[in-house]
Amino acid sequence: MTGRRFLTTTLVLIFALSLLSGALQADHTANRNAESSITRSTLHTIHDYVAPIDRNGIHFAIEDSILYAGTPSRWRRVSTPPNVLVSSIAVDYQDNNRTSTIYIGAVNQLALYHSADFGESWVYTPLADQEAGSVTEITLDTTQKVLYVGTDTSGIYRLRDTGSALRINNHVLIDRPIIEIETDHSGAGIAYARTEWQLYRADQYGMRWFAINGLPSAPTALAIADTTPTTIYVGTVEQGIFKSTNGREWTPHNYGLNYGVGNRLKVNALAVDQTDPNVLYTSISHLFGSRNMWVQPGGTYMTIDGATWDTMQAANGQAPIIDLFPVHGEAGMVFALTDQSPATKNRLTNAQQAGSIQQVVDAQSTGNQSTVNSQAAVAEVSTVANGWNRRLISWAIAGLAAFALLFAALFDIRKRVFVTFPKPVVE
Repeated sequence: MTGRRFLTTTLVLIFALSLLSGALQADHTANRNAESSITRSTLHTIHDYVAPIDRNGIHFAIEDSILYAGTPSRWRRVSTPPNVLVSSIAVDYQDNNRTSTIYIGAVNQLALYHSADFGESWVYTPLADQEAGSVTEITLDTTQKVLYVGTDTSGIYRLRDTGSALRINNHVLIDRPIIEIETDHSGAGIAYARTEWQLYRADQYGMRWFAINGLPSAPTALAIADTTPTTIYVGTVEQGIFKSTNGREWTPHNYGLNYGVGNRLKVNALAVDQTDPNVLYTSISHLFGSRNMWVQPGGTYMTIDGATWDTMQAANGQAPIIDLFPVHGEAGMVFALTDQSPATKNRLTNAQQAGSIQQVVDAQSTGNQSTVNSQAAVAEVSTVANGWNRRLISWAIAGLAAFALLFAALFDIRKRVFVTFPKPVVE
């Protein structure tokens, strides 16, 4: 019986310790959920942004190196690795617009992290162990699961997502910070990248890079249309938009943008509808003066034939829109971000309400009037109360297990103390 009691006590002890460990883990998870469940209606300083693949999907944004997810009017914080200041993001949307994988870059290290469980856990991929710098841009080729990662000090890295890890397959050194990278999604294996003054092209899915020197003006925006052959659109600092199918010959693409003699046209943003490569969007500004130059926002435009631009939204004295994100499958609808702090490079804020994201609806179905719509669904998250409920239940179970262990131990001691010995037999 002694052996049986010892085994029973040991099993109860193991069970109690397991429950206690689970309670501690639940407490940790509850703390994370409580932090991430706090919602905000606006974000005030957006540094990077990912629009969903349809209007009912989840948006992602980075404000002050913190990752958020939600809708244009409701945001919640996403847990990220400790001591990581988030600089850039890419998202692989799959399974009917549910998030499959989130990729983030860091401000304070040359590294990439990815999560397949909405930030519950992250996998670390160092880009360079002995170099300082930060990640400035992440672009995903969804057909081949190839990531192009731009940095401020170490050029461009090409990584392949194998499912279990990210593998670095190529690295090209560029002596200027990478501002933007765009890639096709048709299987052509083409990518373009730009610095402040130079344009680069990649073939063979990023295995071979070379500089493009045929543009008449410095690049300011990129967009790739999945046509046959692939078409690249490049916005410039003072001569509008150019397009090419080979990266060598460039054709102006400014009809309808009020660009003419004596007028300098700066392109702030370019975007292509992924479901219709003939549908493009752009945001422009007009430059005036020489020594004391000033900028006048020129509005947002759209083309449905890849040739003629039509006004989508007039500037109306607003700050220039500097990034556009088409809603997939909704031709004529884009999310727009504007720059209300021109002195701070890459500092993005909302055009009308600080921190919100506006949807611009096409001119075709609304009489050339744009509207703002933020009716997008977001997955519900655990609230603070739910976190506390899970915490209390876990600790209650652990307490009951500890009580059972104590009861078993006291019962065993009692039997040991009050055990009776048989009387000796007197012959």
